[in-house]
Amino acid sequence: MKRNFLVLGTTGELGGRAAQIAAAAGHKVYGVSRGLNTREHVNLDGVELITGDKKDPEFMKTLSHLPVDAVLDTSHSPESMRNIRDFLPHVKNVFVVSS
Repeated sequence: MKRNFLVLGTTGELGGRAAQIAAAAGHKVYGVSRGLNTREHVNLDGVELITGDKKDPEFMKTLSHLPVDAVLDTSHSPESMRNIRDFLPHVKNVFVVSS
């Protein structure tokens, strides 16, 4: 079954690799990054990159139209969890991964 993923923290180590693997497996992947990471990151071909801060409610509200059914948050916080709950209520699965 193909999924539509929203990966929060796509240019970080965990998020980048998760987004890369999901896209390579044929899933639709939207990747969110604040755009602040200047280090080299993994190949994100096939990932639709979106710049913004997951802790910002106004930004997260702009994502509410995306047809995602799963969210992967690679550096969760109380703000990001609230924003996922408030602005992505249609999401079936939320995965939290941290190093």
